[in-house]
Amino acid sequence: MNLPAESVSRAFSATAISFGILTSEIIGGSFGPTVSGILADHFGLMAPLWVTAAAAFVGFLCTFGIKETAPIKLNHSSNKEIQAPL
Repeated sequence: MNLPAESVSRAFSATAISFGILTSEIIGGSFGPTVSGILADHFGLMAPLWVTAAAAFVGFLCTFGIKETAPIKLNHSSNKEIQAPL
């Protein structure tokens, strides 16, 4: 994932990427099993699978908000719109 690296200077790019990984590990590695276990106790053994599927779907929806920021890719000739004659 390049988004954190593109938003800070090169000196801090590793730190920015690490914060993203740290946040994911805390949420997914700590809170995920706890919440899934509680839901499994209340709703059955399929609940953790539904939690995982819902998390993946939310992540999928979040990808629609990502915009390309690299100037080389934005100005590439294959990204130009083709004007049709009227």
